[in-house]
Amino acid sequence: MPNIKPDSRPPRALAVVECCCWFLSVVLIAPYGLAVVGQFFFTSTAASEQDYGASEVAAAAQTLDVGTVWSVPAAKNRQESQAGGQQDQSLWSVSRKLAYQKLVDSGMAPVRSGILHVPSQTKVIPVFAGVNEVSMTLGAGHLLDSSPLLGNGNIAVTSHRDGPFRFLKDLVVGDRFLLQVGNTIRTFSVNRLAIVKPEDVSVLNPTQATTLTLITCYPFYFVGKAPERYIVQARLLPVTETGG
Repeated sequence: MPNIKPDSRPPRALAVVECCCWFLSVVLIAPYGLAVVGQFFFTSTAASEQDYGASEVAAAAQTLDVGTVWSVPAAKNRQESQAGGQQDQSLWSVSRKLAYQKLVDSGMAPVRSGILHVPSQTKVIPVFAGVNEVSMTLGAGHLLDSSPLLGNGNIAVTSHRDGPFRFLKDLVVGDRFLLQVGNTIRTFSVNRLAIVKPEDVSVLNPTQATTLTLITCYPFYFVGKAPERYIVQARLLPVTETGG
């Protein structure tokens, strides 16, 4: 009699049951796995943002120079910095809000050079002399190598993409800025929006027409060091166009 080994394969019915069980386990477990992965991703992103903000606060603290940048008591300067209305922080990142509050709580503030009013976005932003973490967290910094705020040519102002200048993403050609220095107010109209590489500094070149150039990092929502720059340029309007 030939030696016949018993069939080791499971009966068809049992195989079907095993397949069904496997399928149900995938359906039930997969959503839980995705939820865990999603929570890990968002937690990691938030942690990165908080770490990024902490490093910026530390950098800001290192720039403090009581003899130059800081000169006026906070109680008075805090009001000056927000003249014309409290800054709207609705678009700001959590880390930038924390950095702002730490600087305010430090008890001193830089002397304001001007105020940038943006009616279309209901923004009022203090402008400070010089570009550093302090000026770009509390408001915007005026590049001192560019034209003066009340001068002709190319006036360059910069700030952080996750703070005071995040609203730049919503601007369109034709929007207007009011640049106030003391009792003098000049009106500018946006005529150019551009994205450039950091090494492209042509946007700072002198211009024949009086131009306000606003600069921030890009993309606006980016964890880490942003690879590009977002540029908004606006031309000075004649008095007849401003209604003056």
